[in-house]
Amino acid sequence: MSRATGRDTGSPFARLRGRSVGELRDRAVHRVRTMAERAGVRPVPSWPEATERDPRPERPGGGPDGMLLDALPVSLRDALVSRADDAAVGRFALLGHPPHDYGLAPDWQRDPRSGRVAPRVHWSRVPYLDVAAVGDHKVTWELARHQWLLWLAQGWCLARDPRHPAAAAALLDHWLRENPPKVGMHWTSALELSFRCLAWTHALPLLVDAPAIDAVLRRRLAESVLVQMDHVAWNLSRWFSPNTHLTGEALALYVTGCAWPMLPGAAARRELGWRVLVEQLPVQVRPDGSYFEQSTWYQAYTVDFYVEALRWARHEGRPVPVGMRARLLAAARFLRAMTRADGTVPLVGDDDGGRLWPLLPGAADDVSDVLARAAIALDDPDLAVPGTQGVHALPWTHGVGTVSRGTHDESEGRVAREGGWVVMRERRADGREHHLVLDAGPHGALTCGHAHADALAVVLTVAGRHVVVDPGTFAYVGAARDRYRATAAHATVTVDGIDSSEQGSSFRWRSVARSRLLEAALAPDADWAMGVHEGYGRLPDPVGHRRLVMRLPRSLWIMLDTLTCAASHAVGVSLPLAAGAAVTLDADAHGARVAVDDVSVRVAGEPALAWAVEPATVSRAYGAEVPAPRLVGRATVAGTTTLCTVLADAQECAVDHVERMGAASWAIVHRDGRDLVTLADGAPVDFDGGRFDGRWLVIRSTLRGERAVVAAGPGTLEAAGQRVAIAAGGVVRVVLETGAVAAGRR
Repeated sequence: MSRATGRDTGSPFARLRGRSVGELRDRAVHRVRTMAERAGVRPVPSWPEATERDPRPERPGGGPDGMLLDALPVSLRDALVSRADDAAVGRFALLGHPPHDYGLAPDWQRDPRSGRVAPRVHWSRVPYLDVAAVGDHKVTWELARHQWLLWLAQGWCLARDPRHPAAAAALLDHWLRENPPKVGMHWTSALELSFRCLAWTHALPLLVDAPAIDAVLRRRLAESVLVQMDHVAWNLSRWFSPNTHLTGEALALYVTGCAWPMLPGAAARRELGWRVLVEQLPVQVRPDGSYFEQSTWYQAYTVDFYVEALRWARHEGRPVPVGMRARLLAAARFLRAMTRADGTVPLVGDDDGGRLWPLLPGAADDVSDVLARAAIALDDPDLAVPGTQGVHALPWTHGVGTVSRGTHDESEGRVAREGGWVVMRERRADGREHHLVLDAGPHGALTCGHAHADALAVVLTVAGRHVVVDPGTFAYVGAARDRYRATAAHATVTVDGIDSSEQGSSFRWRSVARSRLLEAALAPDADWAMGVHEGYGRLPDPVGHRRLVMRLPRSLWIMLDTLTCAASHAVGVSLPLAAGAAVTLDADAHGARVAVDDVSVRVAGEPALAWAVEPATVSRAYGAEVPAPRLVGRATVAGTTTLCTVLADAQECAVDHVERMGAASWAIVHRDGRDLVTLADGAPVDFDGGRFDGRWLVIRSTLRGERAVVAAGPGTLEAAGQRVAIAAGGVVRVVLETGAVAAGRR
């Protein structure tokens, strides 16, 4: 892919363009070292026989306190022991896949879903991305991350059942024998080696008093850590995947260097890992706290990696640069804003299903444990999500049982301007939370490998129920990869049935939509954001797409999609819905009612939109998918056309229908009257008793017993005898009966 154009040229010579001298040099050195390994010229590092006979990794704070474990909810203790019991017989539920019986002597090279087996050859010859040759490499790798060792260690700590450490010993012994250094699937990715060694480092101290984990096994594991971390140090993902691959590898170098100081070269690897972590945080996390690949899953990964690094830095007394701590805090606060009241995060962009510490059973998209750890590490209790199970991970990592309550509510809306993200939040009368996310940021970073064709997509949770969703990822290979990355799968607009960004191979794109956030503001009387993208500019008749999203109090969201073109085009406003949602279309097909559990949401479109329900699927965990409806409003547009879609919590705002009043004006008819919406875009608009020349205007029929005008700038609003200047991105409300003015941002 050309870094300048975003087009996948496919030419090996074209791929050399844009690479620095340093990158070319490093790649050449790496190639020479790899060839030397193949030829047996470069020996595998070894630990002198005379050194320590029973190496035991250090662990910050020692093992979990027994009183804290006793305080865990009984249901959680039972679930953890049950998971350990399954692992004790080699039965694992990995990623989003159902439990599978691997046994205690598994075929480590086999993808159980496809039955394909990776060849046992030098790691550099394994075609691990070729689904026809090895199946889904993610599934094969997941077993060999050895995070089931944590589950067995938890079972041992809670139940003292000797079957748990015995199974751990059997699986570890078998893996060491079946995966010799540099051979096979599990040496192909430095990140996979890193996760494996991190799992060993964290779990072994929890099993220190288990007879089955003896000195001989501990020595073999330490020798393997030496070989694996040497491999990681020489194969860092500086150029291939300089994202969470690089930071995860750096974390492993740092942590194993701290935990296994007796290993040859440990100090050098420790310093290398720390240096990369410090260097990469400002590269991968923007000043606004958003992650540069535009993926909420990898945002959580990044926060967790760096929280773990801070835990070990505190353990060894290492000073943490002020800028590093501040950037991590920004990343954690952004993740907190993106996290819903139930602890889950919308799966925008790729999610690979992996976790640094899969310590708790539960929903795969629940990141409340990550935020609980961040709250402790960053001394900011407001990062924790109240009422979620995330705090129950803390005894296993930080030796505490809870997070003290903060002084303010961190669960507020947020605008991350550099990342193009906007989060709108509101609590309805019964205290349940609404949560909307708009992604108006860049397509991604690097080769955009973890991006989806989701320019200007939204995700909406109403009264705590997931309603309009991101479909997730499901797979990194095969036809499903394209289906889940497609524009039609996301809550945005399609034009002529094509994607806003053209897909190439699984982690590349032929062209990418240039998206950007134009304006945004959060205020008590209205949240709003406007973004634009040029992905359909590649059509013979170029089409521009601009989306304006407004949140008005009383649980009402308005989307105005402006399509700019010359010829006629078929467009679709897509609303992928949560699994289990029940949809009832209006008789005239201009709206629908969506029911999710005890919440009812009204979707009303203007007369130009004809709505239909289409079958689709969603995935909340890698490898798992379930049927879910997709609501699509279709229209044919020509010239500059704006389409209006309204979503409302039916309990608080009973919208009936939408009427078009002009080229850029609509009436939202509801039980309390009619709200008039005008997209002025700077053109003067006269209304009864006033005038406006800003961005948009809503005349509310009733709100808390008042008739009011809500308007956004830049421009001037004249109403009820008041003349108010509105700044760019500003919002103002004027009560028509009294002339009272409220302005400002939240």
